[in-house]
Amino acid sequence: GKLGDLQNVNMLLGHAEASGVESDTIMLNSLIDAYINCGAFDSAQEVFEFMTNPTVEYNNFSIEYPILFDPSRCPVPSKRTYNIFLKGLANRGMLAEAKQLANEMETRNVWDHVTTNTLVQAAVKAQDFNAVEDILELYTAPATSTKRDGSHPNAEAYTTAVDGLAKSGEMTKALELLKKMKLRGVEPNEFTYTCLVGALAKNKKVDQAKKMLAYMKSLGLRPRVVTYNAFISGLVHHDSAFYDQFYD
Repeated sequence: GKLGDLQNVNMLLGHAEASGVESDTIMLNSLIDAYINCGAFDSAQEVFEFMTNPTVEYNNFSIEYPILFDPSRCPVPSKRTYNIFLKGLANRGMLAEAKQLANEMETRNVWDHVTTNTLVQAAVKAQDFNAVEDILELYTAPATSTKRDGSHPNAEAYTTAVDGLAKSGEMTKALELLKKMKLRGVEPNEFTYTCLVGALAKNKKVDQAKKMLAYMKSLGLRPRVVTYNAFISGLVHHDSAFYDQFYD
């Protein structure tokens, strides 16, 4: 559980301090990430603030772990430092704070596709779909941009947005965003279509869901187990007569 994981993180931190280990950027990035994953946001924020503003006199970590958190040897924050903490804000739906941090990242020239994807996640979590569209319109990477696997770096952001709209009952807007996604050169993937298949089934649009499955296959995208699970999960919200349409 999160409490047990948090105790282990603090135990390891204590061992590192007792051993005279000097922290580096990778170590503190991992610590911020660990605290976020354990639900200890305040601790994550304190480590982040230490890295980005080590001149601040009062810091619990500097007092408890004076070797690891020595302001005179503070590791320089990296692009990943900012993106990890941005993820923590996004997970909590803290959109205003996430935007403020993202603006700072843009000023420091450390904004990348991960920033865009995470900021969209924050906006979806806050159910601010106008902000979602603004972010995607401004920060979608060029169509020629690709990740190592050949996918567009912002496919995740669009999928998150499509999923958020669909789950909020905004199917028309979700499908419109799918069109915009393609026009902007961001190729939808199997996860994008899976979100739509499940939402269509849940909204009693079984024929459209079937067509979406067929369309996926025509594009060479193989529906995964999760795709069929989403379809079936959508159907079980309805009565058995409606559910039987899946087997026609």
